Amino acid sequence: MQLAERYGTVGVVKRAVCAGLLLSGCFYVDPLNDPPVIRTTCTFPESGRACDGDATVHRGERIELRMAVDDPDENDDPSTHRWQAFTCVMRGGAEPCTRLATGTFQGGVSTLAVPASLVGVRSIAINFQASDELGASDSDAMVFPVNDAPTLQLGTRGGSFVIGAPIAVFATYGDLDDGPSAVTLRWQVVAPNARLAVLEDLDVPAGGGDPGHATAGKTFVPDTSGDWVLTVTATDASGEGHEEMLSIPVGPDPGLCPAAVCSSPS
Repeated sequence: MQLAERYGTVGVVKRAVCAGLLLSGCFYVDPLNDPPVIRTTCTFPESGRACDGDATVHRGERIELRMAVDDPDENDDPSTHRWQAFTCVMRGGAEPCTRLATGTFQGGVSTLAVPASLVGVRSIAINFQASDELGASDSDAMVFPVNDAPTLQLGTRGGSFVIGAPIAVFATYGDLDDGPSAVTLRWQVVAPNARLAVLEDLDVPAGGGDPGHATAGKTFVPDTSGDWVLTVTATDASGEGHEEMLSIPVGPDPGLCPAAVCSSPS
């Protein structure tokens, strides 16, 4: 027996089997063709964050998708290099999912823009596919948890502050993914002379008609004038953090001590 030469479309081998002793002529069998092999990677261009198996995607973020295709038969069809993205209400890309976007690759690169308005979405699944000219194909997939850092806003009560008078500070926080109950707060107030203030819990009544946010409070008593700095860090159940700072100017109380004494940090 002998093999016929390669001919026709590049990458397709037609095999002619000839039996010279018992049969006259040759017959052809199916083309020999191996499917393409794809490799996918991604980056978060704005933040520079690592795009690996543990990466989460944030609302409003762009994901740069890359796909390289290796076809051993050299008959890859670039027009079939595509991706489809789905938003899923469960983590891990589990159903139910809804198609979010589709795209093709230019030079092996494409971009998915994650909408900033996603609500009730816990993960984004991206499916990749490439085929050759004979229809053989390969596929791959990526799944990203969707998680944004908590929201956080700081404030005080009152217009001006003096030495010896308690100051109430407040943090209003929320989490679009798991709600405010999943958020933990870390408080710190630093005096002008770099000492840490002693903080006391402040009872803040619940309410306000906004179930997506909660407010917590602390009090401290300044003992020197100058700018006191409040720092609060809000962390959600996935470890995403949001830090805010607030400068609180404190002046001397003219009724308690001369300005020259109150304005000098001890």
